[in-house]
Amino acid sequence: MVFGTIPELPLLEDSFRRIDDALLPQITSDVIQEYRSDVVRNIINNICSETEQIKYLLNTMFDRLSAMEVGRDTLTQLLNRRFLPTILKREIDLSRRKEESFGIMMIDIDFFKRVNDTYGHEAGDHALQQVASLIMNNARAGDFSFRYGGEEFLMVLTEVDSNQAMFVAEKIRKRVESADILLSNDRTLKITISIGVAMSDANPDYQRLIERADKALYEAKNNGRNQSHLNQD
Repeated sequence: MVFGTIPELPLLEDSFRRIDDALLPQITSDVIQEYRSDVVRNIINNICSETEQIKYLLNTMFDRLSAMEVGRDTLTQLLNRRFLPTILKREIDLSRRKEESFGIMMIDIDFFKRVNDTYGHEAGDHALQQVASLIMNNARAGDFSFRYGGEEFLMVLTEVDSNQAMFVAEKIRKRVESADILLSNDRTLKITISIGVAMSDANPDYQRLIERADKALYEAKNNGRNQSHLNQD
């Protein structure tokens, strides 16, 4: 998902397929029983050649990944939003094939400007890091957490219905609300978040889904903040 559609992926699949489907099946019990060492040696040499190709392709792919900041936001260590289109396109495709819904949560820290204005930008960075950690630690295995920008985060919730998505949203919201955000000099801060939730539909346009979640977030903030709102459109 992180690598998207780079050209090395189909080449890797071809190497795997040649090893699994063409080379390994040649090492039959008859070949072994007849002590055809020359045949086995030739097959093993071909497998070694394929694995060298795989190593080369993997190194190339991970060199690219390093050049893209390893796919994570440097401050919060959440996923970088540049990988969001790849993951959302995959989830839309899976949802349509498996006939299962998924959800998006847009999360925004309430009154974050006040934090920066009152305590300074360093304290704001500490707050962002700790909220990001709370989001990651309370997410389900298989979900994806992104720093969307500034004090805004986005989560992709896989294989959920609306009730399950709202349960996850409320779990995270309450966890942030109850946490003591640690600042320098033994100071602490209370923070709340607002969350907008939107569920996938038959539309293949992932940007529309993000916009629906953003609209739900606006409703949550407009209704008083520190709450989760589900887009019903």
